[in-house]
Amino acid sequence: MAVEDKVPAVVEWLLDGEGKDSEMSARLQSRIEDGLKIPKTDKKALKFLKELANDGDHDAQCMLGLAYEHGLGIGLSFEDALKWYRVAADDGDGFAKGCAGELCFLIGEINDDEGLIAAGAGYGDTDCLLHMALDCEREGTEESYRKAMGLYEKAAELGEAMAFRCMANLYENGKGVERSYEKAAEYYGIAAGMGYEVAQCDLGYLYEHGMGVPQSYETAARLYSESASKGYPRALNNLGLLYHKGLGVEKSYEKAFSLYMEAARKGDADATNNVGLMYQHGRGVEQSYADAVIWYGKAVEMGNPKAGYNLGSMYRDGEGVERSYEKAFELLTVSAEKGDSSAQYLLGRMYAHGEGVETSSDKAVEWYTKAAMGGDDDACFSLGIMYHDGSGVPQSYEKAVEWYTRGAELGGLRSQNNLGCMYKDGEGVPQSYEKAAELFARAAEEDHPRACYNLARLYFDGSGVPQSYDMAVDLFKKASEGGFADASNELGRMYMEGDGVEKSDEEAFRWYLIGAEQGDPDSMNYVGYMYNYGEGVPQSVEKALEWYRKGADNGCKDSQFNLGLMYSDGEGVPKSDDEAFGWFLKAAEQGHGGAQSNVGYMYEKGMFVERSCEKAAEWYLKAAEGGNAIAQCHLGRLYEHGEGVPQSYSKAEEWYSKSAEKGNEGAAEALERIRSVPPS
Repeated sequence: MAVEDKVPAVVEWLLDGEGKDSEMSARLQSRIEDGLKIPKTDKKALKFLKELANDGDHDAQCMLGLAYEHGLGIGLSFEDALKWYRVAADDGDGFAKGCAGELCFLIGEINDDEGLIAAGAGYGDTDCLLHMALDCEREGTEESYRKAMGLYEKAAELGEAMAFRCMANLYENGKGVERSYEKAAEYYGIAAGMGYEVAQCDLGYLYEHGMGVPQSYETAARLYSESASKGYPRALNNLGLLYHKGLGVEKSYEKAFSLYMEAARKGDADATNNVGLMYQHGRGVEQSYADAVIWYGKAVEMGNPKAGYNLGSMYRDGEGVERSYEKAFELLTVSAEKGDSSAQYLLGRMYAHGEGVETSSDKAVEWYTKAAMGGDDDACFSLGIMYHDGSGVPQSYEKAVEWYTRGAELGGLRSQNNLGCMYKDGEGVPQSYEKAAELFARAAEEDHPRACYNLARLYFDGSGVPQSYDMAVDLFKKASEGGFADASNELGRMYMEGDGVEKSDEEAFRWYLIGAEQGDPDSMNYVGYMYNYGEGVPQSVEKALEWYRKGADNGCKDSQFNLGLMYSDGEGVPKSDDEAFGWFLKAAEQGHGGAQSNVGYMYEKGMFVERSCEKAAEWYLKAAEGGNAIAQCHLGRLYEHGEGVPQSYSKAEEWYSKSAEKGNEGAAEALERIRSVPPS
């Protein structure tokens, strides 16, 4: 029939308004063509439709539902709309089922009516199905996870992308089903193919980490990019991480920072933390501790544990803020209790060293252990150190090995190196140079300087590996380049003595100088020595003094002794028994035999100090027991003449003999002399 001048609002809406492209519009058109005549006024039309609806007419029931739902010629009422939709839906009308399902979800959400949500799910509404499934997931039992999977499957059959993504998530985490990264990738792939940005990001993560699919940073970057182009914050952050590390894309701190910032502005907590990280280290943006503190603070407010660790570290170190162990402790505690292993580790350090809290080995072990079990290799290393040294815990090489092993398995280079030392020395494990070499090599491959040095020593000695001076030299050089001064010093010794390399004073000086500049006191002494005697470098007493003094100030007993000699002889400095005695005493107190002998001599002769043969004998004895031939001879003389010690030819003979055995001619002559003295 043709609609003339005036038509009811519901008819107009279906034929010429928003509903003209709907299934109901086509159904109405067909009924009109078949002779259906609807009154022209709203009141009469609705009365007419109700009569038909009460007689079971599905079209009329649906039209009444539309009228109430959209307020077409009648007051808007979702409840009345749903009533009429459900009448038709329960009688099998497909259009009515769709409408009823949507309204069940809408009214159910508004009124928190789970019964309506369930009814909507029964009509096949995907929102209702997803709502119920998510509620099941939140219950957190295996049975509820299985129910959730069933509901997701129903929604997936209806083409709902989110349902495929949620099914994938259950497979990824093994909830209600056997864990399967392959099935997770399959369902993420379906949802991603439907353009669902969340699934695109999830699938990218699987490709990034090679979970259920071949590992591919390039594919991960492509998927993250597709998701990020739709503004999904997590994808923006993850793509930023790839640019940050140069994985699958060309490394660019600037691009990473831009992506982090975009995600942060969309409320992503991880990205907000990462913006702080970039400001802190000046990557992709001008370095600014102040801005780092601001962004870390924002991420902390969003509940990000890693940001709590980062901000806590800044308060602990006084970077961008006034140092405050108390504030650091507060922030780290919150993050640690949320399970952040880095915060747990640093909290353990604060307890171990009494930073802002009372020192507590028990608390340190507690937090180190939590961090270690959470995969923090630094915590494993710290526990290994504590048990190895018996620091705050009962000493146990076996426990040290246990924690070093865990740290080594986590890729901790320091743990790998220290575990290698345990095998080298047979502490807590059967001694094995081969196992030590294997562990040192793992860390050395990652350029760990100390491990390079330790492996070099094994190659030098041929312990656990084929003897090779070339390998030793290469590894010593690698360790030196990493700033390990002991390696530089060792290279200096090798070239000075021609031990495994062609002797070269010039090369020896070069390596000693590198070691000295790296802060090694022994190398400082050797640089001074070579300047003093013009070996490998033009002779310079002034330079010798400069380096001896640096070594002495850094606690090198050889430098202290040599500096004492220069003051004693007036070499390059005004002669001064005062200065000489002071430096000899410093070296003597560290066990330097020559210095102990000289201190004894100065006491014996009363040089700068009040003469005391008793003191002289005391220092000579220390040096003599350490094997110093000169001190042994002096001590023999004191016993021979009974100066500072009871006179004793037998004691004199004992010490003269030891000195003579070391080639001291004066001692040999004295020994011959006292042996010719008749016993008294």
